[in-house]
Amino acid sequence: MKCQKLSRTAGIKSVSLVTVLLLFNVLATSAWADTGLGQMHFTVAAMSEGRTTENFQHRMLLNGDGKFEPGHVEGGGTFVIFNNAPAGTPKPLQGFGRWKAKKVVSYTSVGNYGSLVAGILELEVELLVEFPAPEVVPATLRIICNVDPAGLTTGEPEGFKLNISSSGEVFVPMVPAVGLTHIGAAGE
Repeated sequence: MKCQKLSRTAGIKSVSLVTVLLLFNVLATSAWADTGLGQMHFTVAAMSEGRTTENFQHRMLLNGDGKFEPGHVEGGGTFVIFNNAPAGTPKPLQGFGRWKAKKVVSYTSVGNYGSLVAGILELEVELLVEFPAPEVVPATLRIICNVDPAGLTTGEPEGFKLNISSSGEVFVPMVPAVGLTHIGAAGE
């Protein structure tokens, strides 16, 4: 169907839909506009903890980086899941692989300190598990970045929270934090 015929067929309803979509875009970009930094960058290299029982302490090391802006994200990294309970090293591996960012769920900025931003970035991600068996697992990754020298805090511990809804497993930042996160202006 040609564009002119489609626009005549859609009539005034299309104007309403376009207005709603434009309003949504303006609201979605407000968190970015607050920083004044344009396209943003994230980096994470941290350890979080999961379920713990007498003989099992689930831990996850996760690293990665990427760029994001309203409606778009690209990036990813690697992860290792292990049992921290047994004495000695190496700790027993539970799983490892790569992860890939798929969608920005939300972004909240607390404030910026130069080009650094204290805030929370939540992403839909895919865990591309390589061990114990190849599989793709959807999850939600929450990157929490505080900028202590500026007194800017999100109210949550620095690090990452990973929620794997299919298994109910949730990894949360360790206190005190093990690792770092960074949100800031993307490089040119």
